[in-house]
Amino acid sequence: NVLVGDKCYEDLAMPFGAPSSCWNYCRLSSKAHRVQHRIAELASPASVIRGLIYIDDAAWFLPAEGFFDALVCLLIVLPLMGLKIAWAKCRYGTRVMKFIGFLVDFQRKDAIIRVPEGKLDKILQALRHIASRSPQGVPVKEIESICGRLNWVSMTCHFTGCFIAPLYSLTKTGKAKNLRTVKLSPSSEAMRAISWWIDVLSTGKAGKEYFRLVLPLTPRLGTDNVRIGTDASLTGLRGWASYRDTTVWFKIDLPAPHALNEWRQLLVCAHELQSDDVVLLETLAGVIGLDTALVAFEHNISERTSVTLFTDNTGTRHVLTKFKSRTPRINKVLQAVAGRLAKICYRWGVEYVASKENVAADLISRHGSPERVLPPEWIRVGCRLPTFA
Repeated sequence: NVLVGDKCYEDLAMPFGAPSSCWNYCRLSSKAHRVQHRIAELASPASVIRGLIYIDDAAWFLPAEGFFDALVCLLIVLPLMGLKIAWAKCRYGTRVMKFIGFLVDFQRKDAIIRVPEGKLDKILQALRHIASRSPQGVPVKEIESICGRLNWVSMTCHFTGCFIAPLYSLTKTGKAKNLRTVKLSPSSEAMRAISWWIDVLSTGKAGKEYFRLVLPLTPRLGTDNVRIGTDASLTGLRGWASYRDTTVWFKIDLPAPHALNEWRQLLVCAHELQSDDVVLLETLAGVIGLDTALVAFEHNISERTSVTLFTDNTGTRHVLTKFKSRTPRINKVLQAVAGRLAKICYRWGVEYVASKENVAADLISRHGSPERVLPPEWIRVGCRLPTFA
């Protein structure tokens, strides 16, 4: 760095050969990509130009009108930052291309990014091979390999993360104990996850259609937003959902653990609710809030309507953002509502709100008759616990 007056100038040329060059390069390319996005926002509406980057591979999606001028503006930044462009590998103006293994297709009415069917077929074969060897023992390296391949697939369907987490957990356990092979019982979480993947990928074209994204991925500015607020305690699950001028609310009292039906199997103590169960209860409240909103507003919202959940529990915020958890019982909740999460996972956001600001959910939680303190136009609706898988 060079300090000239009150300004600091940084040399961004990449020192290849340095031990940290790969790490530095990822940071540099990420910074360059953010600069390019900012230029794109200044040149046109933010929803028109979009870019993807993976280490040193990048792809830009540009409108046909003004394509060349926009491309020049984006590319000229890279040499100025010390990044060389491999011109021989560049493709311009194409409507179909492969990017880090995914197929990008702009020929259809709705542009898509999807996993090629051939790769899904190979993954299905590998999963069936693991399932067939599970009684005798499966090499830990094979499970680790399928974890990586499924994680790559999940880039197009984040909601499947909860069906990969058990396999990562098994791999971690196998390595920690220096095991070469592990046996999988049919009732194990890992085997259930493998069976789920096999079922989905075995349903022909219908199953493979899960593994694609319809562009654009982000809701347009001004799109209606469904807002959901939830709260949970050892006495019940409560929440509200709002869309436009309509607000609905729900309340499930928990006078005893048996009110949770089969979910009580996941409690620390099946006969008593304890403070260690709060994250489980908060996560259940969150997914019930989502289900309530989709049932109440399903016929009015579009595929581009964004959905935001407000929760005062940081653990719930984390798992409902990542769609996976290291805790098996929390992961079980995510698996039970995978179909719901699939509908909204790319227009879904989870925000943390302090308990004292979670006013509406807190009112529903604290009052025996919330309708007396809530606005009269709010509608109470029935709700249900997700089906225990």
